[in-house]
Amino acid sequence: MLSHMRKALLVLAAGLAIAAPAQARARTVDRGIVGKVRIPVARQTVVTVDGKPATLADLRRGEVAFVLHVGKRPAVSIRAFTG
Repeated sequence: MLSHMRKALLVLAAGLAIAAPAQARARTVDRGIVGKVRIPVARQTVVTVDGKPATLADLRRGEVAFVLHVGKRPAVSIRAFTG
């Protein structure tokens, strides 16, 4: 299952990139609805749902999610919110 989580992908229907300050310009926050765009994650990716610790398995289609990543590396954090 750990291997599955490592390879698991968050699904976003729409994305919005927000540029960070110049010293960390590779940092990006994508925002969207859990749906169909794949975002790589790692074992270290921190997941929260409604501000509470969660796992990738806790994410549900239709939730709003914010994904922080650096360049093309796996997500650093995923913050999801139920409707």
